[in-house]
Amino acid sequence: MESVDQTKSRLGGRANEEHVVPTTAYLLVVENDSSRIFHLPRSGVVVIGRGNEVELRLDHASVSRRHATIRVDDGVVRIADLGSHNGTRVNGEAVSEARVLASGDVATVGTSSVSCTSPSPRSRRARRTPRRRGVAGSPRSSNAP
Repeated sequence: MESVDQTKSRLGGRANEEHVVPTTAYLLVVENDSSRIFHLPRSGVVVIGRGNEVELRLDHASVSRRHATIRVDDGVVRIADLGSHNGTRVNGEAVSEARVLASGDVATVGTSSVSCTSPSPRSRRARRTPRRRGVAGSPRSSNAP
């Protein structure tokens, strides 16, 4: 298992830095009671599976040899299932066609989980606008008598 220092260095930071900001999207891969970070390319395709020829190898019988793909284009991360036996899910929903992965989304590939972290401003979480709240103690405006 890697130390915190090694993980920070793979994220592009130094061990004595308190906050590390990634410059590219990455995946937090959780499988078999351990976790690791997989950096995504700035653009291109990553094949996920348990076969030897894939870029992101998940070593579990529930994962097909070529299970899913992650495509990065113009800062947008998309995931698609490759007709796997156990399917691919994002936030609990089955993936039937390619879909965007927003920062914080969790994809399930077999019994393994992959969480996407992206500095992209295009993620749905970045597009959310905060709800406005009234000032405490002030009446709400109303045109009703």
